Amino acid sequence: MTIFLIVILILAFCHFIYEGVFLPSIRLSLRFRLFELRDEVRFLKFKYSDEFSDDAFDYLHQTLNAAIHILPRIDIRTVRLGVLTVRKDPDLLKEIQKRSRVLDECQVKELKNLQSETANVAVKILLANHGAWFIYLVPVVFVIYILDKLKAWILQLSYLPENKLQQMMRINPLAWN
Repeated sequence: MTIFLIVILILAFCHFIYEGVFLPSIRLSLRFRLFELRDEVRFLKFKYSDEFSDDAFDYLHQTLNAAIHILPRIDIRTVRLGVLTVRKDPDLLKEIQKRSRVLDECQVKELKNLQSETANVAVKILLANHGAWFIYLVPVVFVIYILDKLKAWILQLSYLPENKLQQMMRINPLAWN
């Protein structure tokens, strides 16, 4: 019981360090990257004012602004809530499809890269916001990995001929029966 409490305290301390020290720096770095992407969108609008429609600019600009504002709250729950909201509201789905079409129809090649980079940053934000939970998942994944390896080794050993198994284990063949 004492070891269990010590492990829980260590995990809580690691969680606290991640949430209090590392995560704010990671979020700030990702926030700055979103600002850079927003600046790139503004530059592209200036550079390609004829090919870059106002709607496409507004949609991508709004996406980046929204990501900047809700950055600390981007997590699996938020994504799930968004998916459920879209499923329940056909008008919202149509609006999303319209915006996607407008962005897809835009002739500015760099826009596709910006959309992809925005999605990459959003995934990094999601992972960062859940980073402290990886402390709890690592031991579970390690145990699953070890059990999988043990199963493979046992399966491999099960195909050994009996005499080799006895020789390997230095077992008296008469005691084997």
